[in-house]
Amino acid sequence: MKNRKLKVRAGHYDRLSADRNSYKPSPQVPFVLLKGLWLEEANFLIGHNINVEVRENQLILTAERA
Repeated sequence: MKNRKLKVRAGHYDRLSADRNSYKPSPQVPFVLLKGLWLEEANFLIGHNINVEVRENQLILTAERA
């Protein structure tokens, strides 16, 4: 399988403000967006859960078997 290069981007957690009628942005948080048919080819199927193992400078994603 082909390796991918992704960029860590800035995002926000969406939170309702105290009056619950408007969203109040949170401070920036890092996020990584993964999408593409290559995920399906690697057996990361829509609706399936994944496990994320966190190590220093590494994220290891493992598809749970259905």
